[in-house]
Amino acid sequence: FLHKMTYPRAFTTLATAIASPAIKNVNWGILSAGKISNDFCQAIRITEGATASCVAARAKDSAQIFADKHNIEKVHDCYESLVKDPEVDVVYIGSVADSHAKLAKMCLDAKKPVVVEKPLALNLDDAQELVAMARKHDVFLMEGMWSRFFPAMKKARELVDNGAIGEPVMVQADFGWNTKDCTPEDRMWNRLSGGMTYDIAMYCAMLGQVGFRGASVNTVNAICSNYRNGMEQTVLANILFDKVGGVGMGALQFYVTGQANTEERTIIQGTTGRITIAPPAHTPHKLTVNYDTGRGESKEEVMEYPLPDDTWADWFYPGSIGFTYQIEAVNECIRKGKKECETFTLDDSLQLAYLMDEILEQAGHEGFIEAKAIRQKSQHKRDQGNDPVSVAA
Repeated sequence: FLHKMTYPRAFTTLATAIASPAIKNVNWGILSAGKISNDFCQAIRITEGATASCVAARAKDSAQIFADKHNIEKVHDCYESLVKDPEVDVVYIGSVADSHAKLAKMCLDAKKPVVVEKPLALNLDDAQELVAMARKHDVFLMEGMWSRFFPAMKKARELVDNGAIGEPVMVQADFGWNTKDCTPEDRMWNRLSGGMTYDIAMYCAMLGQVGFRGASVNTVNAICSNYRNGMEQTVLANILFDKVGGVGMGALQFYVTGQANTEERTIIQGTTGRITIAPPAHTPHKLTVNYDTGRGESKEEVMEYPLPDDTWADWFYPGSIGFTYQIEAVNECIRKGKKECETFTLDDSLQLAYLMDEILEQAGHEGFIEAKAIRQKSQHKRDQGNDPVSVAA
């Protein structure tokens, strides 16, 4: 329903026009012309030194409409053509989740740096394959876990690392939006990649890495209390982490739901204080730090990180202007020739993929369970020498 927008004068020229001469412009190629790509391109427009230079979609007509709306100069006939474009510095994959791994492999085979909208892949096996390819080809790869790049989230992690709240003990989070009005064609009901776990659980699951940097997963327990149209809607998870240095365990507890619009508040509790990430925690703009002064008493400090003005455009998803922080970080990695981003590393992605696998299976996601069975059967055949060709889940 979004119309072609008229940008304020500040945004009517490409970002290269406003970039400092000392900043190398980074050209982004956009794979897919869907809703999330729309918001991503709008964020590119306000990011200094970044340009959405070309786009490709399953249908060229859709790509052309998208390009006209976002003032993108070049439209490619197909995904392969865009990936081979020598003028593209980095590719953004904003397609439906069940095509992420396939398109990422295409980019990595071409040794083209790539940012893959979360999830990186639908399962740990595919995520491991992508990471191995990136490391083999020595090419940049990152999962688009954009929440980690918001200044408020980075500050929360810094406070924990610096011992501001003592030894971290527990992280608690929630995230939910009501799916009752989703049409039958909505991605929510996609048998392979639908449901609330694939949609938003990673936002909460990655918080263990914020509270317990470098920790390894000890135990994952998840249950689903409600299904809608065959997809899990309310999922609760409890995860234990073995903290670095053998100093005990940390706990992450969260729920996601499609039955209600939740507050979406995150609390990181330490032995001498707590950090509260104000709603909406996946696009954070405010922290409250409480330093213990006694039982039931504390000294409070509020830290605010307002997002850039986004009233100049229509957005499909709230807070999408915050993509600019992720874009800035990736641009810097590309300019410096880095192969991964320290704010959200490849090992972070692999740990998150493992957590998602465990939650999906325990919550009874039928599409995930069936795809896993197919992969295992295919692997067994290959092990027996009967099936040399890999079968994609």
